[in-house]
Amino acid sequence: MPYLSKTATKELHVFSDASEKAIAAVAYLRTTDSSGEPNIGFILGKAKVAPTSGHTIPRLELSAAVLAVEITQTIVNNLDLDTVKFYTDSKVVLGYISNETRRFFIYVANRVEKIRKFSSPSQWNYVPTNRNPADSGTRSVPAHDIHLTHWSVKEQIHKRNPIANLNPFLDERGLLRAGGRIAKSDLNLREKKPLIVPGRHHIAILLVRHYHDKIKHQGRHFTYGAIRSAGFWIIGAKRLISSFIHKCVTCRKLRDKTECQIMSDLPEDRLEPSPPFTNVGIDTFGPWTIVSRKTRGGYANSKRWAILFTCLVTRAVHIELIEEMSSSAFINAVRRFAAIRGQVKIFRSDRGTNFIGAIDDLLRLTQSTSKMDPSRTFFIILVQLGSSIRHIRPTWVEPGKE
Repeated sequence: MPYLSKTATKELHVFSDASEKAIAAVAYLRTTDSSGEPNIGFILGKAKVAPTSGHTIPRLELSAAVLAVEITQTIVNNLDLDTVKFYTDSKVVLGYISNETRRFFIYVANRVEKIRKFSSPSQWNYVPTNRNPADSGTRSVPAHDIHLTHWSVKEQIHKRNPIANLNPFLDERGLLRAGGRIAKSDLNLREKKPLIVPGRHHIAILLVRHYHDKIKHQGRHFTYGAIRSAGFWIIGAKRLISSFIHKCVTCRKLRDKTECQIMSDLPEDRLEPSPPFTNVGIDTFGPWTIVSRKTRGGYANSKRWAILFTCLVTRAVHIELIEEMSSSAFINAVRRFAAIRGQVKIFRSDRGTNFIGAIDDLLRLTQSTSKMDPSRTFFIILVQLGSSIRHIRPTWVEPGKE
């Protein structure tokens, strides 16, 4: 068919037909050039499975006429045409469309209204069944015989067609395959000559989904390789696969950025205006090895730790050295710290054994003041003056229920 821009007239001829198995419609474009030479080309064909019960042949023929109108709307929206004509082999349908006086049942009336909304009765014509090309779509046709029907046309592929570079050909079953230069290799046919699948067809989406799930969501390159190995050449496959992976819920979960938990509000003792070391955080770090004394055999090594006191408001730091990780060593470090920095309102610490042990010692001392050790009297006074020790919970606790 010559380029449409060089044609003198462009006529669209749409045929419809129905059977107990299916309804079908097919459209052809007839053009004439400036010299009057006509050319006919296949434009679009569509078939649907007929309902299993409850429909007579005239009603199915009417549904086929509606299908013809629908595909015509698609063609008219994309082509500039001079004339549009419709054909059917059912005189009952022609009577429905031409009727001006009789009232029909709702089923027939709705479909006639839809047909007449887009076409006029003068556009509809009768065609014998044996000359109706839509009849091929209403009967079962083996795949290897499709190319022999009116729906299949053999013409040269335009160089701008996306499959032109694939050197396509029809195999013995009438399937379109990609050519190539590896026909003499030991590979099987599906790898040497893969089937060509339109990228915009729903089958392409189904193939991408199947092989993407089969390779356990490993990404675009693995999915593309699995499809090619299976013997399919999808037009625009890489773009289609990327779009599918972008919408894949599983892939979005696996590849999405890790979310960051929003930190909670600071406690009151971190925000309270007060002198340095009024509210203090405590922690221990170490150990490290030091040389404690020199002996005949060399040097004796010992371990040392340190208690870190941090002001919760100003972030000032005070460090006290301890010789062992024990409750008594911690209590002595606190006594030295308080002697230098003054009274502390709140101590915050984790649940280290030396910290927990110090609290236990305090409880025993406060419950038996008559047997109190004078060396620990100062620490008890800290508690009596209002100092408190709070431990950081190992798990989250609702604020206010510490």
